[in-house]
Order: sequence, then structure tokens, then C-alpha cells
Amino acid sequence: MAAGSSQSGQRPVSDGLSQGNPACPCRRYFICDNMLWGGRVVNDRSHPTTRGVLELTRLVLQAPNLYTTILRVRDGVSVSLKLS
Repeated sequence: MAAGSSQSGQRPVSDGLSQGNPACPCRRYFICDNMLWGGRVVNDRSHPTTRGVLELTRLVLQAPNLYTTILRVRDGVSVSLKLS
């Protein structure tokens, strides 16, 4: 599965984040795995999938209604709490 796409394959997760409205109600968590992408987010930014991971990271960190942290557990996990 490509980074930033929903597991059902219907709509990219980034669509909702770019609109400032993740598909979850207030005070819910949005959790993403593979956010460090095997180190490729630092070493290989040219690959399309890596660019997708970087874009998703940018969106969750800049979203004003999300409180986000990235945990360095194995391949990286982001945990975002929707505030409003």
C-alpha cells in the first residue's frame, strides 16, 4: 500500500488532511505506521513513495487541529490527536 492512501484504496488520507478535516471526530487518534520509511525519508527523497510519506508527515505536523508526535519505534509511528 502506498503511503498516504487509505487501506480500502478509495481515497488518499492526505485528501482529508489537506482540507484540515481528517475523517475522524474530535478527540480521536489518527495513527500511521512506517513514517521513517526505513530511513528513506532522510536518504532517498526522490522516490515517489518516499515523497508521499514526507507529504503526509508535513500535513499531520502542520495541521492546526492535530496534535502530532512521531515515535521512533521500529520504522516510525505517528500519533495525532484531533483537537477540533
